[in-house]
Amino acid sequence: MTITVENQGSLTAYNVVGMLTTTDPNVTILTSQPQSMDDINAGGTSTCEFIVSASANIPAGYTADLTLNLNADFGVTQQTTFYLLFPDYCYPTAKCSLGDGFNGFALEQINNMTGNGCSPNGYGDYTNMVADLQGGQNIQFNGDQDLVISGHRFGLI
Repeated sequence: MTITVENQGSLTAYNVVGMLTTTDPNVTILTSQPQSMDDINAGGTSTCEFIVSASANIPAGYTADLTLNLNADFGVTQQTTFYLLFPDYCYPTAKCSLGDGFNGFALEQINNMTGNGCSPNGYGDYTNMVADLQGGQNIQFNGDQDLVISGHRFGLI
């Protein structure tokens, strides 16, 4: 995570360091040392980087609080809390009652031509299947799909 800090004061801030913290149980700050931003002139900016990890089970729509503590020479301190939003992702659904689902798909090392029809709610999680593809190459894939639009039936093969 890269954080940009702006000196909104009228004087240079000397030897600025920042430390990112959180008490949130779903977020871990892996960078344990204060990060140097050197001197920041009045009206100027500087950046610091932190490695942040989030729980794999963090719920969609969750907001975590993080605090950036800044310190500089001559006793200058600043504390800022900001929020890290974990958005609610789109989870697709479909009925498959119109014949609008894939029955099978094959691409390089992926071969899911099972013909089992529509997955529950119209979509299945096949993210465990991977294929090694090279950019700029023509890739052939096979698919078995029925698509119904206004009473017309189309197939993809």
